[in-house]
Amino acid sequence: MSPDQATAVGVAAFSGDNYNSTLQTAIDSLVSRQLIPASTACKNGNPPKNFWYVPQLHGVYYPSNGKFRRPDNGDADLRPPTGNEIKMTIGLALAYGAKGIIPYPFGVDTQANYRSPNYYAYFAGLVTSTPLGGVLCESLD
Repeated sequence: MSPDQATAVGVAAFSGDNYNSTLQTAIDSLVSRQLIPASTACKNGNPPKNFWYVPQLHGVYYPSNGKFRRPDNGDADLRPPTGNEIKMTIGLALAYGAKGIIPYPFGVDTQANYRSPNYYAYFAGLVTSTPLGGVLCESLD
């Protein structure tokens, strides 16, 4: 995504330096707060359970401001991950013992009253029927 496209939808236009430090923080959180606890709980269950990973493949898009940023305060919200980010999170899940992956690439068309009254949000997936300007998701229409 070009810097102009990123700015248009409220996504940080990353350079090599700030992307790597931001990504490393997200990876550390994914491993310490999700993958290790889930893997440990499944292994230590009585009986042990299989660990299945469901990756985040959606973003939260607000049509009121046309961005992946909250309309009330401008804070960043989830954006659809890049292809490399998807491969990385799935690879990490498998490395930490996931026995299966359950991807759900489809978005939810709209959610009324999300986070605050009168905010509508689209949970834009990798495949969506909601046109979002063609920047991050292609319409099926």
